[in-house]
Amino acid sequence: MKRIGVKIRSWFWNTKEAARKFYSWLAVFLGLIFLILTVDKFNFLWIILLFFLIFFLIILSEFKKILIFMFLAGIFLIIYWLMTPKIDNQALNFEAKVVDKVSFGNFVEYKSNKIFIRGQNQEIGTNLWISGVLSRPRNQSDFDLVTYLKSKGSLLVLDNPKVTVLETSKNIFTKIRNFFKTDGRYSKQLIPMIFLAETPPEANDFRKWLVNLGIYQIFVISGFHINLFKKAIFGVSKAFKIKPFIYKPIFFTFLLFQLFLFNFAVSFLRGFIFWSLIEINKLFLNKKLNKIELLSISGIVILSTNPLIFYSIGFVLTFTISFVILIINQISFSKKWHKFIVQFLFINFFSAAFSAFLNSQYNFIAPLNVALFTPFFTLLYTSLFIFIFNPIIIEWICKSFIQTVEYINDFQFLTWNIRPSLSFLLFSCIISLICFLSLEVTITLSRKKFQQSQNLKILK
Repeated sequence: MKRIGVKIRSWFWNTKEAARKFYSWLAVFLGLIFLILTVDKFNFLWIILLFFLIFFLIILSEFKKILIFMFLAGIFLIIYWLMTPKIDNQALNFEAKVVDKVSFGNFVEYKSNKIFIRGQNQEIGTNLWISGVLSRPRNQSDFDLVTYLKSKGSLLVLDNPKVTVLETSKNIFTKIRNFFKTDGRYSKQLIPMIFLAETPPEANDFRKWLVNLGIYQIFVISGFHINLFKKAIFGVSKAFKIKPFIYKPIFFTFLLFQLFLFNFAVSFLRGFIFWSLIEINKLFLNKKLNKIELLSISGIVILSTNPLIFYSIGFVLTFTISFVILIINQISFSKKWHKFIVQFLFINFFSAAFSAFLNSQYNFIAPLNVALFTPFFTLLYTSLFIFIFNPIIIEWICKSFIQTVEYINDFQFLTWNIRPSLSFLLFSCIISLICFLSLEVTITLSRKKFQQSQNLKILK
């Protein structure tokens, strides 16, 4: 009985340590999300999950994290309150500057409110004279406009707008964006998507094909592209024997420039903050925090810019996939192919779940498509960048690629029309977290047992 008691205590201690290592900062991050969800869309499920996370931190004896959570919760509630519009159904005439743009409209700022104007396509920084009626957004079609605007930090729309351009934007980012705009039938679909983090209206069909193939995430500016830039710049710097204290600040400046060029695209912003935190952790904290903790902290930082950003499926998906990759990399598998299989299964499971939730269908050939297009993207990106000054070659490359995507899309015959519920997604995430924790504890205990047996052999 004593031996069983020792084993149980050992298992509990290892589980607690692994949970602290992987999930304590994640619990703070998720707790903030469920807190804002409770305020924005009251549901007993959010309250239950919020109290569960606090109870989880108590079990881990992470009382400092609980205090941090309470402090951040107060700040986030204030930010949310400040975001709540004090204006509704009011006719206004005002001057404003474009602060954000999407394929079907512009965002302007008025009295600290981010206002959406449908049908405008002005560059960021353009000064406008605007008249119309400010109101709360309402869903008038299958597209959930309200949730989408919340993910962009906007809670007001301008009805019956009349817009006059006072002064067009002339900053360097506008000039670069205009440089990448082309008149070619195919290049004007692909170039903005790859180089500017934009999906123009002309590319709607192309975007649908990418989504159906399950490869749209490859073409969305994200941490994948940061890794691509990092390998290129670091590789060239090491080849010419340039010191890290020179090329790392250059890389940081380059990413910061890209961030402004992409207008703080959320997936790229997450990657930028995550990479910056990794470098800060190396230089000033002596690697005190692991990458999973840094990812959770980067999520909290992004959440502070817009407490409703979690309504963005893109943000949730990229964060989830990044977390899965990092946590599996942290677990010490005995063989590399074990890690590859676990990573492949979990990544494709979450991609399938989120894809089905977002698009009401899943393509079973998507994993094969991802394996095919991921290495090809690097070649495509490099080719477009090299020939960017030659519109004829650029148009030919874009035409060949888009027509190839259309052709492959016609042969996707294993699709399943299904839309999982939000409860299923939450349940899947919880079960997966438990699986990761169990894997880490099991492998840790096996390693300790093996080490003890080796020590006994040495003593004999």
